[in-house]
Amino acid sequence: NLLFAGNEVVKLGDFSQVKVIVLISELEIGKVRINQSVDVRFDTFPDQKFMGTVRRISPVADPVGRLIPVEVVVPNLGNKLGSGQLARVQFSSKQERQIAIAETALDVAGRTTQAPKDAKKQSKTDNKSSPNSNDKSKIKTGTVFVITGDPKEPKVMARKVTLGVRRDGKVVIPSGLKEGDRIVVRSGGKLQDGDAVKLSVLSQ
Repeated sequence: NLLFAGNEVVKLGDFSQVKVIVLISELEIGKVRINQSVDVRFDTFPDQKFMGTVRRISPVADPVGRLIPVEVVVPNLGNKLGSGQLARVQFSSKQERQIAIAETALDVAGRTTQAPKDAKKQSKTDNKSSPNSNDKSKIKTGTVFVITGDPKEPKVMARKVTLGVRRDGKVVIPSGLKEGDRIVVRSGGKLQDGDAVKLSVLSQ
């Protein structure tokens, strides 16, 4: 056969290490970091565990599934591994599990205390004298109501929380809540700190 300029003659591959692409949910990507060690198993060798390393985290998520590609590199000792094999990756993390709540829990807060007029004037003056105050990045926060007190006569306590990723009607709470906290998800009226509440049958 005749070959022309630009034709591919042979393709060489470096199999000293293999690359595994893992799709991670945007809700879990915060637990993944560059150079993190992971456990990898291949269906070809079900009883053998390989050690891999996170080499790259894509800055772009899939617009449909909201999944983020993560590149893991696995040393191919003995050249056992080949291209196209199915791999299963386990990310070990010592971080606490993320807490996610229904977005409706942020909509039950009642009216806030109105600031004195003098305070408003002072605030406007401060804004004029500090033109660079808007340059600071603001952390998004919200208020939820934690159920406290006697189970027979429960009350609510307002608690400020930081807001993270929102998806499918839920929002991640990086700080402000801990596992086991009970919060108000829906209310027949707006709540304020210290209000007595009556729990629904499903909540009890």
